[in-house]
Amino acid sequence: MQKVAVAIALLLSLPVMAAKPAIDRDPLDSEMTVFVVETGADGQEHLMQREHADSGQVLEYHLLYKNANNQPLKFTRVQTIVPKGTVYVPGSDRAEVEALFKVSIDGGKTFELEPVKRERDSEQGKETYVVDETAYTHLMWENKRVIRPRQSWLFTFRVKVK
Repeated sequence: MQKVAVAIALLLSLPVMAAKPAIDRDPLDSEMTVFVVETGADGQEHLMQREHADSGQVLEYHLLYKNANNQPLKFTRVQTIVPKGTVYVPGSDRAEVEALFKVSIDGGKTFELEPVKRERDSEQGKETYVVDETAYTHLMWENKRVIRPRQSWLFTFRVKVK
């Protein structure tokens, strides 16, 4: 199998955005870790840290946010891109807090619930279809809760390497 020109170190540099309050220092610590999902001899999935990923392999991203402040923070959203050379794995989003998950197909300008649906004209009239996940460019979790001092929240998603 051919090595993909996507090094894991490069994938770790993807932008991740969260709402920031108007104070002098950034009270929100963030960390992104990426793992290759491998099936072991025991038949169970294992998350492995690797330098490269092969075409067809699944990667799992962990986006960890911690309130480094002594005050609660209103934490409204987490937004990230679907890395080039990968495709989002539908339904793979997870959050440690109740959050509304949305995707974008227009470079992050607008977000909507998964699966994204559109209408098109057909011989029978208007037809609704599901937009393929290969069109997803960005992912976002919306949340209206506060993150307490020293509290951490984890958001995860998976992509498949093309």
